[in-house]
Amino acid sequence: MRSFEKGKVSILTPCYNGERFLDRYFDAICKQTYDKVEVIIVNDERSTDNSQKICLSWKPQVEARGYEFRYILQKKYKGVAGAINEGLPYVTGEFLIWPDCDDTLMPTSIEKRVDFLNKNPDYAMVRSDYVAVYDGSPDIIVGYGSDGADVENEDIFDNLIFEKTFCTPGCYMVRSSVLFERIPPGGIYWENCGGQNWQLLIPSSYKNKVGYIDEPLYKYFI
Repeated sequence: MRSFEKGKVSILTPCYNGERFLDRYFDAICKQTYDKVEVIIVNDERSTDNSQKICLSWKPQVEARGYEFRYILQKKYKGVAGAINEGLPYVTGEFLIWPDCDDTLMPTSIEKRVDFLNKNPDYAMVRSDYVAVYDGSPDIIVGYGSDGADVENEDIFDNLIFEKTFCTPGCYMVRSSVLFERIPPGGIYWENCGGQNWQLLIPSSYKNKVGYIDEPLYKYFI
């Protein structure tokens, strides 16, 4: 049975041709107000830009922040689901988040979600609202995750299946012990290259309570 380091948060992020976004992604991570973090980034070997160079260039800054840094080169194309699957064996944190490399976390994003889960040990996950913006105008909010979504229900299993709520990855934090108990092989199905968010969220939410923080702690770039 896997063990996880108490208080540590694992950030697992897939990357494919993320050159344009990686500086803002890593900058947001380094500005987090929470101190116990490991960063696991999985870059697809088929990336044709400078993703690898940029990822590795941030290693000193991430480590100077006091965070652990692991770079994985995915040598066979398996899509986003495959990249997540590639990184799951390296997760050592008590809590897990999996933001996309073209989005960013608000500075208190990790701290507030860890605080919620520490205060509510009977909850398997917690999620927050998010803001949607366009790349060209990142300061102009064009939508919220809570728009038209059911955020009141703490049993989100059915809502995820029937898409009555959002599954935006960077909004969720799950207890690693719960996730890996629910996916005993320690991985997800990757052969269709997608569907990774549902594969992580649906098992973790089954007969489990999911908290909600009514504050945008994630910025989703359209």
